[in-house]
Formats: sequence, C-alpha cells, structure tokens
Amino acid sequence: MPHHAKEMLHLNHRRTPTIIAFALALVLLPATLSGCGTERSAKAYCDTMQKHKDRYLQAMAGAQKQVEKGDAAGVVGGLAETVSALGDIQRMWDDLAQVAPDEIRPDVESVRDTSAKQLDNAEQSVKDPVGALGSALVNALVNSGPIRRVDAYTRANCTG
Repeated sequence: MPHHAKEMLHLNHRRTPTIIAFALALVLLPATLSGCGTERSAKAYCDTMQKHKDRYLQAMAGAQKQVEKGDAAGVVGGLAETVSALGDIQRMWDDLAQVAPDEIRPDVESVRDTSAKQLDNAEQSVKDPVGALGSALVNALVNSGPIRRVDAYTRANCTG
C-alpha cells in the first residue's frame, strides 16, 4: 500500500469517532429540541393564567391607590396604570396561545386575535369613536363562542 494511502487511512480512522459523534448529534437533535418546546397542557395553561391574573390584579390595585390620592396626578397615574394593565391582558393571550392544550388552542388563538383587534380599535377610537365602537361590538359578537369556551375551560381546569 502506498505511503500516502496509509496516511489517509490513518487520518480517516482518527476522524471516525468525530464523524459518528456528529451523525449521532444530527439524529438526536430533533428529539432534544422537541423537549425544549413549550409545554401544551392544562397545568401550563392554568399556571400562565394565574401568573397574568396576579399581575393584572396588582396593576389594578396600584391604579386604584393612585386614584384614591384624589388629585389630578393620581387620576392620570391611575389611568396610565389601567391602560398598562389592559396591554398586559394582550400579553396574557399571547402567552396562553403558546401553552393552550390542543382541545382549547383554536379558541384561545381566536380570543387572542380579537383582543389584538380591539386594542387596535381602541387606538383608532380617538379618530372615529363610532366606527371603533361598532367594530368592537362586531368583534365581540363574532368571538362570543370562543370566549364562552375559553371561560368554561378555564373554570373547569383552573380552580383552586
């Protein structure tokens, strides 16, 4: 066997463990990554709901304290905290859509999307209050089924 062929065989022999390790990593990578994904379960859903409920109640309590000061700065501060809490509700729907079990996922996504539309409408209400009110009413009516199902699911699975 020529000398350079022996060297190539020797080099390939040293690379074999590396190549095997690389191939094994490629095979195991999808299974590993699937374990890193977001869990879709009633527990994850309820934990997310509770986290956001606690944040909302804390923000609204802060807003109430601001308003109780009785001065204009308190009212403005309370209003700002209330608006911030409403923005947090949208984040809640975004988070819930990531963890909702398949049985309720489409309804949660529908409520999330409608909530986003309502926030957009609220921003537009300054320019067209009647149009924004009409749009909010239509969105609420169209989404009443998903809202009822999400409410029922939450009551049935997130008690305690």
